[in-house]
Parts: sequence; C-alpha cells; structure tokens
Amino acid sequence: MPVCRSYFYPSNPFVVRFEPMPQFSLFLSRTLLIVCLVAVMLLPCRSIAEPANFGVSGSTDLGTHLASRAKRVNALNAPGGLNALLDHLRKLPVTGGIDKAELLSIIRRGFLEPLALEQVESSMAGKVSAAKTGRISDVADLIRFSLDLVPATTRHLQVIPGEIEGAKLLAKDLLWNISPSDEDMSVHLPFFQQATKRSRDVLSTIVTAAVDIGEREAALMIHRADKALTQDQIPKELAAAIKGSIVFFEKLPGGTYGVVGGVESNSYDLTIISAILDIGGNDTYLFTPPQGGTHCNNHLIVDLQGNDLYKSDEPFCGPGVAQFGLSVVDDREGNDNYLSTAPFSSAAGLFGVGILIDRLGDDRYLNNGPFAGWAQGAGLYGVGILIDQAGNDEYVAQKYSQGVGGPLGFGALIDLTGDDLYRANGPEYQSGYGDSGVYSGMSQGFGFGIRKYVPGGVGALYDFAGNDRYEGGEFTQASSYFWGFGILHDLAGHDLYYSSRFGQASGAHQALSILIDEDGNDTYWGMTSSSQAGPWDESVGVLIDKAGNDTYRCSELCQGAAAQQSLGLLIDYGGRDHYVAAQSSIVGGAQGSAGDNSYHYMTSQVFSFGALIDLGNGEDFYSMGRKNNSTVSTGGIDDSNPGESRAFGIASDE
Repeated sequence: MPVCRSYFYPSNPFVVRFEPMPQFSLFLSRTLLIVCLVAVMLLPCRSIAEPANFGVSGSTDLGTHLASRAKRVNALNAPGGLNALLDHLRKLPVTGGIDKAELLSIIRRGFLEPLALEQVESSMAGKVSAAKTGRISDVADLIRFSLDLVPATTRHLQVIPGEIEGAKLLAKDLLWNISPSDEDMSVHLPFFQQATKRSRDVLSTIVTAAVDIGEREAALMIHRADKALTQDQIPKELAAAIKGSIVFFEKLPGGTYGVVGGVESNSYDLTIISAILDIGGNDTYLFTPPQGGTHCNNHLIVDLQGNDLYKSDEPFCGPGVAQFGLSVVDDREGNDNYLSTAPFSSAAGLFGVGILIDRLGDDRYLNNGPFAGWAQGAGLYGVGILIDQAGNDEYVAQKYSQGVGGPLGFGALIDLTGDDLYRANGPEYQSGYGDSGVYSGMSQGFGFGIRKYVPGGVGALYDFAGNDRYEGGEFTQASSYFWGFGILHDLAGHDLYYSSRFGQASGAHQALSILIDEDGNDTYWGMTSSSQAGPWDESVGVLIDKAGNDTYRCSELCQGAAAQQSLGLLIDYGGRDHYVAAQSSIVGGAQGSAGDNSYHYMTSQVFSFGALIDLGNGEDFYSMGRKNNSTVSTGGIDDSNPGESRAFGIASDE
C-alpha cells in the first residue's frame, strides 16, 4: 500500500510518494527519485529575459555576408575556393572515415550546412531556453534532441556484465590522452563494439521512464508530514548515516533508504541513502560508494532551503552523478558549495543521466585535485547537465568540465543570472603541446571524439546574463575535436574570454565550434595559436559578436583564419573594435586569412577559407594593416607548391 507525505513550503505544495515498483527498480530502484524530481520541476520558476531571436532562428545570415564578399574578390567560385571548400565539407560525413550511423544529427547538419552553423546552434538554443526552468519534460526534450534519442518502448534495463567497468576505464584513460595509442585503445575495442547502440538504448530508457512515471505520480493527494521520528523509530543502520532529524523514511527495493529530513541542519551519508527530501537547515551531503562497491548509488536529493555542502572525494560518485540510471540534485535556496576532487564527481553521466539544479544563491562548484575531471555538466556515452538559475557563481574545474560532451555524449552548463567565473585552466593537466605555463582544459563548451575510433558528442555552455569571466586552457570556450560540436553562447554582459590553443570557436580534425556573444563590451584573449575562429584540419569555427566595443588579442591562426581545408569566420556586428595579432601570424594566418593546406590538397584540390568581417560603423583598429571601410583578399596561390598556399582569405570592414 502506498504511503504519502508532504510538506507545504511557503505557497508551493511539495509532493513525495514512496511506492516500490520492481520492474523500474532494476535501474533506479527508487520511485521516490522520479516522483520528487517531477513534483519540484512542475512548480513555478522565475522567468529570465533573453533576446527576442534566441532559440528561434539565427539572426545573421553568415552565408550571405561571406559569399557576397568572396565573390567580390573572386574567391567564391575560384578553383579550390569557397564553394569548393563547402562541397568538400558537406561530403565529410560520408567520406570522412567514420560510420555515419554513429554521427549525431546536429553534427551531421553542421557539416552539411557550414554557413548555417548559427541556425544549427539556434535549434539547440531553443531547447536550452525551455530546459532552463528545470522541468523534467523540457530537460528530457533537450537530451533527446542532442543525442537523437527516441522514446523507449520499455522501462526495463539490464546491465551487461563488465559494461560499467569498461566505461570507467575509458573515462580514466581519456583524462591523460585525448588520442590514446592504438595499443592502449585495443583494450577498449570490445567496449566500443557495443557501446554506441547500447548507450542510446540505455539513455532512451532512462529518459522515457523518468518522464512517464513521474508525471503520473505527481498528481497524488497531499498529506502533511508528521513530527520528527525518535531514534528508536529509525533502523540502526539508517540512524548511523544521519546526523539530525527526519520525519519519514522507507526502505526501497534496492536495499537503500528514502528519507524526509527535518528543519534542522542535517548531515547525510549517502552510502545507504539514495533519496532525500530535506525541508530546511544548512545540510551536508557526503557521497561515498557502498562498502565493497566502486561507484555510488544513483540518487535524488531535493533540498528546499539552507546553505548546503555537497562533498565527494570518490571517483564516479557525487551530486548529480549517474551510471546506468538517473541521479538528480535539486537545491531550491541558499549559498551552496559543491566540492569534489575526483573524476565523475558532480553533474556527470556515464551511461546515465546526471542532473544538478540550483535555483537560488551565490554558489561554488569546485572540482580540483590531481585526478579531477568529468564534472559540472559532462557526459561520456551519457548526459551531464548543470542548471544554475540565480546568483553570482564560481565554477572551477580541471578538465572535461563545464559543458563537455565526450564520445556520443552530451554535457551542458546553463547559468541564468549573475556575474560568474568559469575557470578550467590548470594546474593538474599540463599542455598537450609542451607549451610552458599552459594547461589542458578541454572544457567550457567542448565536444570531442576519439580519433579513428568514435565520433564525438556535444558540449555546451549557455550564460544568460551578467558580466562573466571565462578562463580556460587548451581546447576551451567553444572548442571541438574529431566529430565533436562545441558551443558557448553568452547573452548579455561585459565579458572576458581567456584561453589557449584551440580556444574561442576553434577545433581540430573534422569538428564544429561556435561562440556567440549577444551584447556587451567584451575582451577576447587567445594565447598561443589557433583561437578566435581559427580551426584546423577539415573543421569549422565561427565566432559571432553582435554588439559592443570589443577587443580581440591573439597569436596566430586566429581572428577568422583557417588551415588544412577548414573554414574560420569571425563576424562582429557593431561598435568600435580593436584587433591585435602577433606579427608571426603573417605566416600562420590571422585577421581574415588562411594557413597551410598540405594535409588534403592532393586528394581534394581544395583550400581553406578564413574571414574577418566587421559590420560596425565605428572606427576599428587592426594590427595587421587591415583598413576601415574596405574589403580585401589576403594570401594567394603558390603555383609551384599549391598545397602550401595561404588561400583563401578576406578582411572586410564595412
């Protein structure tokens, strides 16, 4: 017989129901988890202003702007010119050496329509705009859209022996090398052979069950919670895991407990507790695996108020971390701290869906330590989503964090208000290119795959308001690698972007990246090479700044540059702007130019295309001698060695 309890918090009824459902418990083992989640997500949420065109359609026509100028300088239909490059990119999903059935639809569309990449991103932005409220149905729509999931026909999920261990081994290896050697990868081949289809089946089942079961349960009759239970009313093993008071508990089918915590400041050991509704107080949540286990239970935590601490020092264990199931933290109020030191220890999914929602307060999200990574919105064959709805927040991580989609995964960090800090810039992981004082970040809107083996996923960072600071190492701030898609979209504020190689709308090896800043006087600073729309090797990188007096500073292969049959476009729509690139970029390509094209020229007869287009009326500064109120062609064809030609490029100020 079902048991119901509820707590009336200000004017919002909060419903909890505990009822065993053996079939569903095979992968969640806790109906409470889904019921609490949906009940909270159906409650009213604050409305966040956004540009009228956000998530509807791209407000700019990149194709028109670029094609008209390419035609003007005779680069549109020239042999190996812009149209030839676009045709080459469109063929890659078929000729690029991957199984096209594995390629995510949004990535395939980006290659089929390279000059419509803003429109491709806007389709994602529309789903993000709906999901930012935290409603489970809208979050599910975003997940399904990103990973091509279809509603499952069953809620039954069976874990294959060795599957979790194979996924975890891959996650750990990728921390040290995004492209492991063939010898190392041979260990993972049995896992790869089944992982692609399995991950989609697993995620479809989880998302379908979450929505269907939760929505049916949310309409239950409401009952008030009883007074706090005494110690003799609580099993000893449960009492040992709680410091403070609870008003209700039930043992769930998987052997763990669901509890309703009282108004005091409680401490919970989640070794044997998998579902919590906490009414109030400054609470502490400690994440550790069950005795003898190697990863945590999937869980649900709903905390209604208080300045809370969520802490994990264990890998594959933490707030909003899921494996073959759904894990959720929904914190409704308070200045909270989410502290973790290991990989997959906050807002991450490994063959699962991990969601962390914080609705109010100035919060800190820290993932530091010598083995930190995969956090704050990260998915590897899974989904990790972090939604913060209010406050001036601090996000600090090391690697694969803050909106990262690994192989066939989806990761998103969505922040709605406040002046925020995003940092993924060392010190634990050194430069992958041996650059002194530079660190590997691979975060802040980063999508990547495993070269030669598995195409990438989608990583996205959306910030809706505030003067924000983005600090990243290599491969950060809308970056991508091997059939991945990296997105960073900032809607308002005077923002600072600082990154290293392959940052700020750059990527490598058949990849897509787009950085959009809607408003504000912004500063972009790219260290080393390949940044600010500077993609490499059959990739597309687009940086769009729509308003404000902006400053761009970079090294080489940057500010609308491209190399090895790539397309790089920086377009600035307004203000008095300042562009500075290193003098060495005369060779590497900068401010609307192209670099070397030797990789694929012999087989494709195609060149790269780099463009810097400034459409503002203000007087702009260009360190490389580009002129206001003019459109010029840069570079040229080397007839004696065409593969090394620096073609084609455009610098346009109108």
